[in-house]
Amino acid sequence: LEPELHTPRRAAPRARVEAGTVAAAGAQTAVYPVASPGGWQLLGRTARHVYTPGVGPLLAPGDSVRFQPVADAPRLGPQGPLELLPAPRQ
Repeated sequence: LEPELHTPRRAAPRARVEAGTVAAAGAQTAVYPVASPGGWQLLGRTARHVYTPGVGPLLAPGDSVRFQPVADAPRLGPQGPLELLPAPRQ
């Protein structure tokens, strides 16, 4: 992330963050591949599976990703759901 977007981790992690949740901490962003505890700041959620056991990840570390709102999906929070679109690898 650009320095002005850096955000600290939470003082206490949440007990459960749903799979597909997009989050940020420090200079990094990530999509939770499975439901798990987590202390990052939550930004939204994607319906796209970023990890499928036996198939492997959709993305690799360092990939660029662009998020776009999905107009016809049910709202999942103040920002609504997000669709994950892998950017071309450079």
